[in-house]
Amino acid sequence: MAGILERLAARTTLSFEYFPPATAEARPGAMQTVTRLARRHPDFVSVTYGAGVSDRGRTR
Repeated sequence: MAGILERLAARTTLSFEYFPPATAEARPGAMQTVTRLARRHPDFVSVTYGAGVSDRGRTR
């Protein structure tokens, strides 16, 4: 499997940036969104956490 740099150099790519849900109650909706976006077959994804004042306590 090609790395990100090789994919970027070879063709136009598709990526998504995920922001984890702020609460446990929001998790099911966020997972539905992830499932829908996965159908687009992105080349890669990034997950942004801890931006601003968010809680990193649920980070795995």
